[in-house]
Amino acid sequence: MSDVVFTFTIICFLFLGFFVSLSETSLFSLSKGQIYKLSNRYISYLLNHPRQLIVLLLTINTSSNIIVQRFISTKLSSATLLVKVLTPFALTIVFSELFPKILSMRYNERF
Repeated sequence: MSDVVFTFTIICFLFLGFFVSLSETSLFSLSKGQIYKLSNRYISYLLNHPRQLIVLLLTINTSSNIIVQRFISTKLSSATLLVKVLTPFALTIVFSELFPKILSMRYNERF
């Protein structure tokens, strides 16, 4: 796999994880008043079925994180075990978990 395709694939899956984490935190942190103010039937439908929504979001997020970690550790096959584990771990934690959750808690109505 060429470096351009590899980088593009990693960025796409990191963005997918970012978006799903952002959506998860934004949707589940809305108050009843905020949900009513948004008055979006789709958001109301999703939040009326929270178990299905959280299973879907967590499945997509976990899958994208696993793919990122697998691709990066394969690319770093000649590196030490510590580098092969910590590099994808740091990328997924920062870009697919922490950063989107911080953003969505602060601006949950916008997302």
